[in-house]
Amino acid sequence: MLRTVLIVDPNAQSRTRTVVWLQQAGFETDAVSTFSDARRRLTEETPDVLITEAHLGEFHGLHLVILGRGRNSGLVAVILGNPDPVLAEDARRHEAAYLARPVTSDDVVPLVTELVEESSRRRRWPRKRIADGIQVTVNESVARLVDLSYGGLRLETSENTFLQRRHAPMRIEVPDFGVSIDTSVIWMNRSPSGSMLYGAALAEMDPQKTGAWRQLVDQVEAAFL
Repeated sequence: MLRTVLIVDPNAQSRTRTVVWLQQAGFETDAVSTFSDARRRLTEETPDVLITEAHLGEFHGLHLVILGRGRNSGLVAVILGNPDPVLAEDARRHEAAYLARPVTSDDVVPLVTELVEESSRRRRWPRKRIADGIQVTVNESVARLVDLSYGGLRLETSENTFLQRRHAPMRIEVPDFGVSIDTSVIWMNRSPSGSMLYGAALAEMDPQKTGAWRQLVDQVEAAFL
């Protein structure tokens, strides 16, 4: 199966080199130079792999990893940058590979191939169903968090409580865990009982906040779907 790679690199020469390496290895590529272009691509499309520079103006490559994982939980991510143990550790915590420049095709191609093969063997992030729900606050309204994963969540509200329209931003406050996270509504339905159900993907780009969300997911005692 042909795998698609989104390459984000402000440097035209190194961007072109990476494209050539991966195309010769059989990958389909898309390359952009700015954070805003990459964000638009990740919003509109679903690449299998993201290769991004660590520093993209005022943003960081990890911001793109977080955004992409909110829409494709199996996204393979590689961050390129100068030797930096702190950045390498941040990448590791978000399950992204970190490659210190300078790099060659022998560094990039085998790593991407290995990560793609590993990803195809793994299941998607497990989703946890919460038997009794967790009370949360959304736009000053009360809702119940009924299942969650590293990349998203599902909410339920009472019959007369309407939270947001599809694709609208939604901030979730989880007071029992001290967590606040920004999400985007993906779908909404009315259940047979009359309550409203909302599916949302994480839209947060702050590594600390997404790390806190992952800790919440890990702590919740729930039944796996």
